[in-house]
Amino acid sequence: MSTFDENSTVPRDEGLALICEAGHGVASHEELFKNLTTAVNAVLCGDGTFLHLLSADYGTLKRFGPIPEATEWSDEMPTGIGRLRWLFEAKEPIIMDYTRPHIKDRIPKFALEHGYLSAISIPIVADGSTFGICSTRYKRAITWERDDISYLKICGRVLGSLVSSAMTENKHISLALLEERKRLSSEIHDNVSHLVGSLSLCSASILASYEEGDMDFVERGLEKMEALCGKTIRVFRDEMLSLRVPLDRTDEWTESIIPILSYFESEWGIKTTLEQDIANEPLSLNVITSMHLSRILRECLSNVVRHAQASRVVVSLHEDDSNLLMLVTDDGCGFDVDAVSPARFGIKIMHERADAIGGKLTIVSSEDGTVVRVYVPRIGKW
Repeated sequence: MSTFDENSTVPRDEGLALICEAGHGVASHEELFKNLTTAVNAVLCGDGTFLHLLSADYGTLKRFGPIPEATEWSDEMPTGIGRLRWLFEAKEPIIMDYTRPHIKDRIPKFALEHGYLSAISIPIVADGSTFGICSTRYKRAITWERDDISYLKICGRVLGSLVSSAMTENKHISLALLEERKRLSSEIHDNVSHLVGSLSLCSASILASYEEGDMDFVERGLEKMEALCGKTIRVFRDEMLSLRVPLDRTDEWTESIIPILSYFESEWGIKTTLEQDIANEPLSLNVITSMHLSRILRECLSNVVRHAQASRVVVSLHEDDSNLLMLVTDDGCGFDVDAVSPARFGIKIMHERADAIGGKLTIVSSEDGTVVRVYVPRIGKW
């Protein structure tokens, strides 16, 4: 029997289940990787475990997991040299026994300084590709049998499944954020270009009228230009404010929308209140949910300014075991929801954004005001 089996307190099948469970219900990749290092360290009875995972350019490995004494191990390492290259190409675990005399001169400095006597490095593999390595250190000598090596390879494949899923999700999020930024850029360009074009025409008319001596038209033209300049400044402010909300923020989402509400109240003189009934504050949302909810809120506030003639807006957030509910309520004049085309007031876009996060958007309006409700179901984490 190997010394690994002698020291193990977790049966092998339970160990694999423990690694799988480490990936359940996590709010971020950092939390996932931290959970995985903890689980693997427990399963392999180690004295310290960390991951090195492929970076976005696939040329370096980025470290996750606590190993503060390993100062010679940088946070990023190239993949194409030494043992790392062999791990990536052969996809086989490497076992290092620092007690063997013939490797005495090749023992890492940190192993000598901190009493490590052995180590293993496991390639993290999924669908034939290597996504990184998992390294576990021991302050005791460990012997491994053939069955142990097979078990380590299975651990590497389980890790690979979890890590590759996280990386794929990250790519999808990055693409979604890129598309959102492109859409915002196009929206800003269209809005501002229209106003700048109007200013250009207005100034040309004023100049022509001045040359013709029509001072009455010049005066009216200057008043119109002043109004256009004010509108242009407000559009710029509104669009810049939308860019201040981090698209990739997941923690403390309510904190990120407070600047929107404060600006809305100060700029338009409409009393704005934020009410929360959240069990676990601060409210953490995944990137996609955060992005779409922020844009729905901004569209609601824009509609209040343009159409509602309201004096007060209340933004309410409620959380229960099944749903997150956001309500945007105003005391304006209301409108006939059935008579309005979905293309108006950004209603179609708001519905599309709610659908994109698996939610539902409803609008109820009367002469006493309008209520926009957005339901987002809890699926693991928002």
